[in-house]
Amino acid sequence: MAGGDRQASHNKRRVGKKRAKRAGGFTLIELLTSVAIIALLAALLLPALSKAKENAQSASCKNLLKQTGLGLKMYAADYGWYPSLAVRGNPANRIICFDRIYPYYPVCWTNASWNCPVYIAQNGIVSREMVATNSSGISYSYNWLGIGAGGRGTPPLGLGHLPQNVAKELAIVAPSQMYAVADARCIKGQSFAGVAGCIKMSAYKLGNETAAPHGRGYNMLFVDGHVAWVKRNDFLYPPRTARNWNVDNQPHPEAWAPINEWVVTN
Repeated sequence: MAGGDRQASHNKRRVGKKRAKRAGGFTLIELLTSVAIIALLAALLLPALSKAKENAQSASCKNLLKQTGLGLKMYAADYGWYPSLAVRGNPANRIICFDRIYPYYPVCWTNASWNCPVYIAQNGIVSREMVATNSSGISYSYNWLGIGAGGRGTPPLGLGHLPQNVAKELAIVAPSQMYAVADARCIKGQSFAGVAGCIKMSAYKLGNETAAPHGRGYNMLFVDGHVAWVKRNDFLYPPRTARNWNVDNQPHPEAWAPINEWVVTN
C-alpha cells in the first residue's frame, strides 16, 4: 500500500474513534442545556400541578359539605327544625349540631375524613374538648346566630344555639340563599402547632386569623343542600350578604356589630 493511502486510512480510523467517543456521552454544554430545559419545564408545570391539587381538595371539601347537607335536610324533615349548635352539659361529652345528624351521615366529625382536606393538611386540630370549651377544633362552622354580633338582645336569626331557640324548618324564608355550614375561619395558635377552626360562624373579626382555605374564599353549604364557593369579600361584608345569614332573608342592620369589628369594610 502506498504511503499516501496508509496515511489516509490512518486518518479515517482516528476520525472514526473521535466520532465514537463523542457519541458515547454528553459534553458539559449539552448537559447544562438539558438541565436548564428540565428546570424550565418543571417551573412551568409546578403551578399547574399545585392548582390541580387545590381544585381536587376543594372538590373533596364540597362533597363532604353535600353529605352534611343531606344529613341536615333529613334531620329537619324528621323533627321539623334544625339541630342546635350545642346543648348544656359536661364539656367532655357535650353534643353539638353535627352529632345530631350522625344517624343520617354516619361519619363522626371527630374523624379526620369528615373534615376539610385543606384543614387537615394544615395540621388542623379536631378536638371535642376544644370545641366544648372554646368553640375551636373543627374544620366546619355552623350558622347558629345569623348576622348578629352575639350580644344581649340579638334576635334569633340563625339556625339556633340551644334547643329552645332552634329555627323551624318552615320558618326559613329562602333556603337556597341562607348559609348553613361553611369552611371554618381558622386561627393560628401559640400553644399548639397547626390551626384551629371555630364551630361558631361569625361575620366579624377573629384574632390571629389565617387565610381563606380555598383561594380567596370559602366553600358554603346552603340550607337547601347546595354547595357553592363564596368569595371572602362578600361572605364577610354585611351590606352585601347580611340577608344570607338570616332565617327571614332580611339584612337586620340593627343587629350588626360596629364597623370597627368588621373583617371587610368595602
